[in-house]
Amino acid sequence: MAPWCWLASFSPDDFPHPDFGASPTPFVLLLVGGMAVAIVGHIYRSKTLIALGIGAAFLGTFLLPVFIFIGRS
Repeated sequence: MAPWCWLASFSPDDFPHPDFGASPTPFVLLLVGGMAVAIVGHIYRSKTLIALGIGAAFLGTFLLPVFIFIGRS
């Protein structure tokens, strides 16, 4: 089977699965808060704040949703 046929078999309605049921609000707030912390870190030239902000943004946009999806599967 050609790769594009395999990709075409997925429907956008399958992601996320209806049983996932997580509200995106906490993830968006974590993303925005992380970006704000990173911006403050850049203003004060604090590498610690920059790293924490980037880490929080990555956590909210990728890691937490993946862990929740895996945990509910």
